[in-house]
Amino acid sequence: MPLYFAKGYLVDHGKIVKPDETLTLEKAQADKLGDKVKAATVDDLSRLKLTDLQAIAKDGSVAYSGLSKDQLVAKLTGTEASAEEERASEQPADTATPKA
Repeated sequence: MPLYFAKGYLVDHGKIVKPDETLTLEKAQADKLGDKVKAATVDDLSRLKLTDLQAIAKDGSVAYSGLSKDQLVAKLTGTEASAEEERASEQPADTATPKA
């Protein structure tokens, strides 16, 4: 699930979430909350330390073991699939021709 920043005080699963704290929501939940939350962007999360990102992932029950900072940011922002596609498109195509 994508990560969001609270823009005001909210309650998430019985826990108080303060402004600028993170919470994981489904898109439909975020849509219902409207301007009370802001989707976390890659730029927002890239500014954080890896240990902070891991703590956010742990709180949100997101598997993070073995992930690089970029991979974890992509997972938390919900852009994981597109980040993997970008990496695949950056890899050079195999241009070697088979020998007969």
